[in-house]
Amino acid sequence: MKVLVEPICVWCDDEGNEGVTGMVGITTSHSTIHFWSGEPSYYKFDLYSCKDFEIESVAGMLKELGTYKFTYTMVDRTDDEHPVIDSGVVNF
Repeated sequence: MKVLVEPICVWCDDEGNEGVTGMVGITTSHSTIHFWSGEPSYYKFDLYSCKDFEIESVAGMLKELGTYKFTYTMVDRTDDEHPVIDSGVVNF
């Protein structure tokens, strides 16, 4: 996966949704993340790729952000039904 469209980060100050949103276009699709600024702090991350990747690689990067637990769902977007091919919880 290589950067196709440079990353952008913006602050959202909508009440109840305050935080930073980041987006990047990659050669195989895109990735987005939103960090909410309230307590407890948390974020949502989405990686959409038409290229195969290992969940362990993504887990390692999320761990670098200080993540201690995340849930994931991998969906086959090549199939019109979009079946779930894997899902789970990773605890660090």
